[in-house]
Amino acid sequence: MLKLTCRSARQPASGHGMSEERSMPAVPRPLPTLAGKMDVLVAGGHDYERLIFMMHAQRLGVADAVEATEICDFKMALRNSQKYSQDLPFVVFLGSEWLHHLEGLDLDERPPVFVNFSCVSPSRPDAYDYHILTSSLPEQVSQLLCRVLDVWGTAGDSQQEHPAEKQGSNAPYRCLTRLQTFS
Repeated sequence: MLKLTCRSARQPASGHGMSEERSMPAVPRPLPTLAGKMDVLVAGGHDYERLIFMMHAQRLGVADAVEATEICDFKMALRNSQKYSQDLPFVVFLGSEWLHHLEGLDLDERPPVFVNFSCVSPSRPDAYDYHILTSSLPEQVSQLLCRVLDVWGTAGDSQQEHPAEKQGSNAPYRCLTRLQTFS
């Protein structure tokens, strides 16, 4: 009868071979909680894209994130955003096919921070403040939203004006100090 023995990195068959060296798995750092620090609207795109970013928002503590599946709901959510919580940033995760519905909307009271999540290259990439892929990790979404908080100024001084106002732009299409892509 033939007996087979298994070799492992810890017990090589001979004195030569792999050394006993183990690497510890990376312990994931806890994600920051963004509860009460921003409002989030997820609109446009495919159902699975909206679901992904709704789950990211909820995982980060934004329990009252709003999902708009219809254009009329999207426009209503944008109008309502101008009335409430003006001291907090308003982040809109938006698929590129709904971008043209922003025309004619008065968003000057509380300018949204637009994040493109569409995998299709938008016709107007400069209309978005940030770009992110649906395949992004929770840490990358967290990094993006923390960057929004830093730029907005809610980390310390909530009365700081929005970057679009510093640039003198009143149009809903504006860019932050620099366009960033998170992937």
